[in-house]
Amino acid sequence: MGIVGSFGGFLHLVWYKRPMNMNLTAVDYRIAQGAWLRNINLTLSLGEVWAVIGPNGSGKSALGKLLSGKSLPTCGTVSGLPMSVGHISFEDHLATIEREIREDDTDFMDRIDPGRSALGFIMEGGADEAKARQLGDSFGLASLFDRGLRFLSTGEIRKSLICRALMADPALLVLDDPFCGLDKGAAASLGDRIHALSRSGVTPVMILGRTGELPPFVTHVAEMDEGHLVCSGPRDEWAARRKGLKSSASSVANLPGACFLEDEKAPVPLSGEALVRFQDVSVAYNGRPVVAGITFTIRRGDHFMITGPNGSGKSTLLSMINGDNPKAYGNDIFLFGQKRGTGESIWDIKKRIGYLSAEFQIGYRAAATPFSTILSGLSDSIGTYRKFSTMEKEAALAWLEVLGMAGQKDRPLRSLSSGEQRMILIARAMIKAPPLLILDEPCQGLDDTNSRFVLDLADKVGHSGKTTLIYVTHTEADTLSCITHHMTLTPNRETGSKARVENL
Repeated sequence: MGIVGSFGGFLHLVWYKRPMNMNLTAVDYRIAQGAWLRNINLTLSLGEVWAVIGPNGSGKSALGKLLSGKSLPTCGTVSGLPMSVGHISFEDHLATIEREIREDDTDFMDRIDPGRSALGFIMEGGADEAKARQLGDSFGLASLFDRGLRFLSTGEIRKSLICRALMADPALLVLDDPFCGLDKGAAASLGDRIHALSRSGVTPVMILGRTGELPPFVTHVAEMDEGHLVCSGPRDEWAARRKGLKSSASSVANLPGACFLEDEKAPVPLSGEALVRFQDVSVAYNGRPVVAGITFTIRRGDHFMITGPNGSGKSTLLSMINGDNPKAYGNDIFLFGQKRGTGESIWDIKKRIGYLSAEFQIGYRAAATPFSTILSGLSDSIGTYRKFSTMEKEAALAWLEVLGMAGQKDRPLRSLSSGEQRMILIARAMIKAPPLLILDEPCQGLDDTNSRFVLDLADKVGHSGKTTLIYVTHTEADTLSCITHHMTLTPNRETGSKARVENL
């Protein structure tokens, strides 16, 4: 039995309880103004494991929404869509955080409102607590069940979203960038879990930006480019086709100097001057220790790489450097020679720091365009609230040209793909040529070409001698030649994470 819907004689949807063959036939879909998926023909069958790949902005996520039934085609036929479908995406992650912010009652309480617990959030997918605990435990979340969502790392929230989707026993599971924010161990564990699901009657579809993330158990590949499905079928056929293609070269060497606007009035740190100093820093949330006894110094010309598993406190340390964490005031933290909490302005800190993280991307909720977003980096604001000079506007336009996004200058930022938004925010962080640049997993959600561009760009900036870099990554292959120090955070549930710094 199924439900048949017809729209204007063009669209037909047929829903099935079990994952029979699912077919998209001659499907067109309007993503946004001027952006379309065209003539999509794709068949998914039980027992297959699919990966959808392609450049940022090629239509991968839009295809995922069609497969999950979250979006309806403009014309064409979709048949065989199961009754129960799980779908996880950046937009779901964003909506989760926005709901927590919207429902925060801290202002009306005599304590911080922790919001929804991780276990309560998972159980929104089904009321069976025993099943929710079993699923959460299989994803390594058992110790976090009572913690509020807002206190989880990006990777931990992503795993919670997947568990919530699995509570409904989906026959089709669409995972948009499933390994985003996960450390190596967590990514491997999630891969094993997806593989196990594929052998138990679930058809997984993973939307991936980088071909290096393609798990070995993937059986079929669909490749998107500029809204068209250029290849779909068994993995070996796709691999044979790809061997004949040349990889794109990075364009960093041709990056114009007009992209960087140094503040001529800002004091230039002396060579070897301490920009960041933590002395025996400890942080706890609701009595739970996160980091303990952290001591390190970053001097001008030092370039730090920070690694550690999900939940080890990396984002906590970065937020205290960036001035966004009130826990900094109870610790011995010095930024640019001044102790936090001694009368310094938060804006005096931010104007000397360029910053990018998944949390920042999620939190950038202004009604902005790519052009205005890049300009906002010059005033360290979310959105733009002042007039900009001709030189400043030319710098933002130069970045859009370099990124190949000049034609999207005035589109709503939120209408872009997650990877395209990430590239815009990277330009925002770098436009003012900051003395200190913090890049927290900058390649999350990026395709192979953009990842290579960002890594080459970070290296170029690090070797310039003008900017000191703090770089966080979970991906061993994403190395930078400019790195001089490696900080490793080792978690400890009882005492909080410890840090070890190695001079390279």
